[in-house]
Amino acid sequence: MQVFGPGQELKICFGGLDILRPGVNEFAWSSRVDIPNLIINQRHQEEAKRRDKQLKNLYERYRDQKIQEIKSTISPEELAVNTNLKIIITDLFINTLPVLPDKGSLIKKPVEEISDLVLKYNQNNIAFNFAVIDYREPEATKYFTMLENYDNTWREAKAEKSSYYFNVSPGKYVYRVKAYNSDGTKAEKAITVTVNPPFWQTWWFKTLVGIFLLALLYIIYRWRTASLRKQKRILEQTVKIRTAEVVKQKEKSDELLLNILPSEVAEELKEKGYTTAKSFDEVTILFSDIKGFTNVAEKLTAQELVKEINTYFSAFDNIILKYGLEKIKTIGDAYIAAGGLPEKNSATAQNVIEAAIAMQQEVKKLKQERMISNRPYFELRIGIHTGPVVAGVVGIKKFQYDIWGDTVNLAARMEQSGVPGKINISQHTYEAMKDQFNCVHRGKIEAKNKGEIDMYFVE
Repeated sequence: MQVFGPGQELKICFGGLDILRPGVNEFAWSSRVDIPNLIINQRHQEEAKRRDKQLKNLYERYRDQKIQEIKSTISPEELAVNTNLKIIITDLFINTLPVLPDKGSLIKKPVEEISDLVLKYNQNNIAFNFAVIDYREPEATKYFTMLENYDNTWREAKAEKSSYYFNVSPGKYVYRVKAYNSDGTKAEKAITVTVNPPFWQTWWFKTLVGIFLLALLYIIYRWRTASLRKQKRILEQTVKIRTAEVVKQKEKSDELLLNILPSEVAEELKEKGYTTAKSFDEVTILFSDIKGFTNVAEKLTAQELVKEINTYFSAFDNIILKYGLEKIKTIGDAYIAAGGLPEKNSATAQNVIEAAIAMQQEVKKLKQERMISNRPYFELRIGIHTGPVVAGVVGIKKFQYDIWGDTVNLAARMEQSGVPGKINISQHTYEAMKDQFNCVHRGKIEAKNKGEIDMYFVE
């Protein structure tokens, strides 16, 4: 208690005294005393000063002790690199309740020392309080927080140095805090948070349920065995019949799939559920088209037209199969095939040209038969070009093996620029096959969107 002498003004406050020094506008604090026992005189001034000095010394020792305690939490490496910025997690709250280190608690050591936190599924409302040690300009320090895998966005903490996360789903998360001071110094703190799923979502519970169900099924099976023995032979026969039907249906479906897609592509589709497009450097494409198809179609009924097209295209299918080509598709009266895919070197340009010659011979044969019976007939234009393509299956409905690339467009131009009964090939195909076939140069022929192109007839 500090006491002043005569002439000093006193003010009595609740529980103690505030003493005003006249002229300097200063107050001195006194401990709580009873007013009847307070004696103010000059004699006690020295004693009051001594007590004030003792209180000041106690305060300084307490301050130094706290500073040492804070410094002890910082490693020597951090002191050497960054002595004025460190993040400390000060408080942890689960479902709004504070968590303190204890034997029966979630954490066994102070919250600022933990790096991993494991919680139950119903402990999913989490809050953190944090503090930053900054000896320079603490008011200029900026703070950012994020709970990784919960909300992957850094959020600035302005008013309160706190983070709140509600209804956190079972999983693994990382709580991160970053701080930047005015000179760009950075500090970061991270805690791994694991929220375990409820027991009914754990693998061991599911395993137990599975075992229980299997045991139950086994008991039911044993109970039913006695009553089903009489029907055993009938059931076995039924199983055999149905198994045979399933095998037969599978064979049909496999055969149908192979009839739609190349065997290599079909196997990939059955194994993976999808196919991967492939590039081929040297593929020879055959385009064929029926001349005057519309005029002939007008003379036939729909059934007759389909039957007639089927006759021609069935003959083409046999020829394609004979020479090892891959049928790509038919579009109206157009028939498209290719050599050199789906396996490289499966059929060469020579095989494609030989197949084209056979197709023209078959068309001439059918023409003669129909002329004798005075029936409408078809004439065929064929165009061939060799080059790179991409082949594969696209879509998820009505699978179809198809090819793409400028080579396809050029083969189509060869067919469009051809003559009925002739086989029109490109310069590239001619250079590869000029020693195997007798070809006649037609000169440069204008092709749609391609300009003038050298073309040749195979004789």
